[in-house]
Amino acid sequence: MYIKPFISSIISSETAFKLMCYLPEKYQLKTPMLIYHLCDDGTSFYRLWTKIDEAESTLLIIKTDKSEILGAFCDEPWGNRIKTCERGNGKYFGGGLSFVWNLDDNNQVNKYDWKENQAECFMAAPCGREPTVLMVRFLKFTFLYHLYMQHTTVSKTYAPWF
Repeated sequence: MYIKPFISSIISSETAFKLMCYLPEKYQLKTPMLIYHLCDDGTSFYRLWTKIDEAESTLLIIKTDKSEILGAFCDEPWGNRIKTCERGNGKYFGGGLSFVWNLDDNNQVNKYDWKENQAECFMAAPCGREPTVLMVRFLKFTFLYHLYMQHTTVSKTYAPWF
């Protein structure tokens, strides 16, 4: 890894370091900056999209109401979900560098890479900015941003800016 990891109130500095090591090399050159925080930015999907749509890439860190910690790395701007709909797919976006992750009971990071043509691995996002559901599912776990995010504890989204 090339740079100092970010500081988080959800994960330890060791876990942040591990996550940074999983990022593609070009994203390890600069410490990610906080661009969305549920407590500061609210629970509006519109506000979430406004904050993350233009970020070149994002690292999501989520703590559930059951204290499970999980997240995702998306290697494309979330705004591309709109372009995907315009191209006719309407379901998926992101490149082969995207992945989801979770912490197990021993606080070890489990990384699940994106794999093409696997029904059990997908990321779908709404095309517009209307309140809706975003689902990311990989192998053993699924997380949802629910309507208006009122029933989730999504806490932080980080974006490496390059």
